[in-house]
Amino acid sequence: MIKINLALKKQFSAGTDTGVSRFDVGNIQKTSLIFIEEVKEIRAPLIRIICIAAILVFAWGFYGEYKQSVLISKEKELKKLNKAVSILQSELDKTKGYDAIKKSLEEDESMIRNKIATVKKLMVDRTNSPKLLLEISKAIPEDVWLTELNIQETTVALKGASLGFNQISDFMKNLNESVYFKDLDLKSTQQTKLSTGHEIATFELAAQKKLE
Repeated sequence: MIKINLALKKQFSAGTDTGVSRFDVGNIQKTSLIFIEEVKEIRAPLIRIICIAAILVFAWGFYGEYKQSVLISKEKELKKLNKAVSILQSELDKTKGYDAIKKSLEEDESMIRNKIATVKKLMVDRTNSPKLLLEISKAIPEDVWLTELNIQETTVALKGASLGFNQISDFMKNLNESVYFKDLDLKSTQQTKLSTGHEIATFELAAQKKLE
């Protein structure tokens, strides 16, 4: 009759199974540690890449929004400028008619001024002519007489005769001392014999009118 110690067999079996389990667990733990270290080594640059990518995506989105806001702002400014240009163009179109009216008024003003100047000149001539005639009558000697008198705007022409040349000189002297004449010029003088046998001296004078 054979006896088997079952307790010892169980203990041996338990020991054998425990050894195998302990060996397998140790390898698994070691492999796990190596894998964890490798994951850590890969995770650091991967995280950096993810962070950079996230920053770039955020920056690109922010730039897009900023660009869109700038475009909207510029479009608003452009609309304002176009509106201002339209208003200015409208005002400019209105002034075109004003320019024609202004030109017409300036022409009318110039014409009126010329007429006023002409009237003033005629009035001055009307007042000066009697004064000139009166001054000539005062300046002419007794033996001198005029045959022609021509009063222009700035000059006076006189033709006449005298009993002698001395009287002509006296006449020129009196005119030269007058407040109405200057720059006397004896154009011509000659002695003429009349049919009666008397001799006279004829003359032609020119003088400038003194402007008041």
